Amino acid sequence: MPALVHYGRRYAVRHNGNADHNSIRGDVVVAMVKAVTEKMGKFDRTGFADTLHGLMITTAMEPRIMRDTSWDATGEMNRQTWMMQAVDGRQVTIETLGPLMA
Repeated sequence: MPALVHYGRRYAVRHNGNADHNSIRGDVVVAMVKAVTEKMGKFDRTGFADTLHGLMITTAMEPRIMRDTSWDATGEMNRQTWMMQAVDGRQVTIETLGPLMA
């Protein structure tokens, strides 16, 4: 996925190390908070949760989200993901899984 490759390169330059799932998740959360807060026009905890539930943030709206992401009525995140397998010490994608809800 080009966005993740680009993220990994940027991360390596900025932090002199390799990105992992924790750094990616952290950056996605920042992008999500930014997009929801901008949509609301202010920051409000209760309003934030209400706005997030049922929301779809696309990469066109917020590139740092890295892939189109939606949240259901309970706030559960839904987006494309991958099934990985370790082969010769490297992660290899064996299947791409689409979002559960369209």
